[in-house]
Amino acid sequence: VNDSELADFAALSLENSYSVRFIEYMPVIKSDKWQSLVLSGEEILNRLAEQYSFTQVVSGGLNGPAREFKIAGACGTIGVITPLTGHFCHDCNRIRISASGKVKTCLFSDKEFDLKPVLSSGDLASIQAVLRDLIMSKPASHGMTKTSSSHVPFAMSQIGG
Repeated sequence: VNDSELADFAALSLENSYSVRFIEYMPVIKSDKWQSLVLSGEEILNRLAEQYSFTQVVSGGLNGPAREFKIAGACGTIGVITPLTGHFCHDCNRIRISASGKVKTCLFSDKEFDLKPVLSSGDLASIQAVLRDLIMSKPASHGMTKTSSSHVPFAMSQIGG
């Protein structure tokens, strides 16, 4: 966990039009001590406020689960993703497609849909319909909290995270 480098990472947005995102530590490994590693989104913002002045950016929903902020005078933005302390499921516009062709509509669900057959068909209308149905079937909540959660049965690198 590299929380000692928050200000350094945020500085990347000063002279570059980068969107630097900070995400709360999530229980993706089997460890009884994961709760001690959680740094809340509010704590991230509080630490950054010690060095920078910033304001929230209204994004129109295109940033998915991230709350975006702009440091005064910066070219880019910083964002905070808070799956544990600030549930964003109702605003989440993300799905993940793994290298093996499996679709996850929620990062913390063990449910997957095999997209390979519909992709193999080459039928663009069918692909669009399946993706639309999957997006519309996203769960209402992931059920995690800062103090309790079951661990997800995969490594982030398996799903492009």
